[in-house]
Amino acid sequence: MHASPPHITCHDLDAVGTEALLIHPREGARRVPVEALEGPAGQGGLREECLPGVALGDCLVVRMHKTAHPEDTVTYRFEERPTGKVAILLTDHENTTPLPSDLRRHLSGADLLIQDAQYTRQQYQASTAGFGHGTGEYSARVMKECGVARLGQTHHDPMADDADVDAIVEEARAWLADNGAAPLGDSVFACGDYQEIEV
Repeated sequence: MHASPPHITCHDLDAVGTEALLIHPREGARRVPVEALEGPAGQGGLREECLPGVALGDCLVVRMHKTAHPEDTVTYRFEERPTGKVAILLTDHENTTPLPSDLRRHLSGADLLIQDAQYTRQQYQASTAGFGHGTGEYSARVMKECGVARLGQTHHDPMADDADVDAIVEEARAWLADNGAAPLGDSVFACGDYQEIEV
């Protein structure tokens, strides 16, 4: 066996939510203040270039936001600028009511949201509130409030079997149907190992 060096580089962030990562497959990565993505060009804004000689529209933009969990955890928003597709990973996140407006903005309009839905509503209310994980019903509410196209439920309880996970998916689908947003096809599903999803 031949050992190869790791291809992972870690960078400290000043504060989650204040910086974004710009990634290009050939030119590498760069950290930028969020204001540079949102500000006007010519006044500190990055409307045109993400890296020297690379248009912002050719980059992957990764934005981060803190989640509601007893320990510090982060949700990631992946904006693929060449295609306009958005995928978000929201794990280790407690049910929050109402959904904070800054988190709603972070999740808004995603093509795919992979969200923590470890428990049923009944389990959550009976014994797991405060653990830092969500429910099928809550993930469905987030999907509807944020205009998400597809919802993949993740962070399954290690003690759950397939029937338990299916019940959480059905809880989400039932909530959507009861609230005027019946899911179409596989728009709500349970994530599995080695699963590939086309966004």
